[in-house]
Parts: sequence; C-alpha cells; structure tokens
Amino acid sequence: MPIRRVLLVLVMVLGAAVGCGGDSDEPTSAGPSWQAPSFAESGGTERAPTAAATTREGTVDRDPDEGGSPEGQGKPDQEEGTGNEPGPEGEGPEKPAPEIDRPYAKLAPAPVGSNDNSTGPVNKRFCVGVSLLRTPPDGLTVKVTGVGLNRTDMMRLPGGTCQGRPSCKGYTFGSENAKCSVVVIPTRADPEGLLPETRLTVSGQAYCAAGAEDACAEWVRDADGFDERTIALFLPSEPEPTTSGPDSGEPADPTTNGSTDG
Repeated sequence: MPIRRVLLVLVMVLGAAVGCGGDSDEPTSAGPSWQAPSFAESGGTERAPTAAATTREGTVDRDPDEGGSPEGQGKPDQEEGTGNEPGPEGEGPEKPAPEIDRPYAKLAPAPVGSNDNSTGPVNKRFCVGVSLLRTPPDGLTVKVTGVGLNRTDMMRLPGGTCQGRPSCKGYTFGSENAKCSVVVIPTRADPEGLLPETRLTVSGQAYCAAGAEDACAEWVRDADGFDERTIALFLPSEPEPTTSGPDSGEPADPTTNGSTDG
C-alpha cells in the first residue's frame, strides 16, 4: 500500500475519534439558524397571539376575536330573588280612598220635635217618637250623640226601643227623616197640672259629603234659628196605679205620632 494512502486513513481515524469525544472547548457549528416564515411572507393573514384569561380554576387561553367570556369567568352569580322581578299578578298602584262624609257641625241640642208629649201612666214605659224639625238635604246626615233629660226627679230613661222604631241612641237621621224612639218612665203624677214639664234633649253631629257644603251650611243655619229644639214631656194626671208594679207592661201607644218639619 502506498504511504500516502496509509496517512490519509490515519487522519480520517483520528478525526473521527476527536468528533466522538465531545470535549472540545469550541462550540460546534449547527449551521445557519432557521426561522419559520411569517403568515405575511407566506401569503396568509397574520393572526395576533392569543391572550391569557384568568379563571377560578387557573389560566386558559382565549382568543380576543371570539365573543363572550371563557368558561368560569363572567358576571358574578346573582342571588335568587334579588333581580328586577315582576310583582304579583293583579297588583298595581293603590286606589285612592273613597270619599267619606266629614264632620261638619255639632248640634247641642239638635233641632228635634215630637207629638208624643203627654206621658203616662205613672211608672209605665212611654214611647216618644223623635224626628228632626227640618228634613236634611242630600249629602247631610245627623248622628245622635246623646239623649238626656233636664231633670230626673219626675222621669227617667230606661233605654231600649219601642213601637218597632230604632233607639235614638247612636241613630243617624238622613234625607228620609225617619223617626227614632226614646223610652221614658214618669215616676209621679201631676193631677193639678202645676208641675213644670220635663225637657227631652237630643245632641247630634252633622256630617257633610264632599260637594254638598252649600246645602249643609244652609241647613245648619236654619236649624240654629229654631227657638225651641227640645221636646216637652208632661206628667200623667192619673195617680200611680196600685195593682201593678213599677216599670211593667208595654209602652203606651200614643194616638198621634206626627212631627214638625220646618
């Protein structure tokens, strides 16, 4: 074998041994570095890198071009029953309260009259029919607030009703001007007719409806013009019966039950 060929083989063997050792201080050259062409260079559309979205579980990639929020991120959970929920069906603004009659004037005494003036017999219930001296107009009512006697040494008021009429206590007179009743019991007789009469007094409160103020004012003004607004009651002329006890039997039924309507 020629010497030149032998030397060439030795050089190749030594070179291979040096390359396999990897202990060289000089970095091996990897050749020119390669960079991937951009989308613009390759004719495509360049796309921005994705953004990172933080959720309760960690970080996920989200494309900013995509709508909505990533799973696990968004508006906080709304508590049940705290939203703008519609009210119960059928409910709405409160309706205004209906108009009611308002207190207008106190009548002490109220202008009342009766044709049931002669009581008797003694210690017997006697029925007095009471009505207003003038009929109230529409829109005006008069509620009885009290019934009394100017003296109690000759008569008394046991209460109750009589002759099918309601008691005057708490009664309300309206435009029909119906009668109410007061039961009285004479406790003595006046055979000579010398004792003074007892006066039955009825107090009241006038109520006026909205829009009827003019009519109410006229009625009250006329009522105040009556000189006599109480009812005169006279004692019986017969002496006290001896065959029956006090306050027994039904009230007497007077033959006249009229009233004065001025």
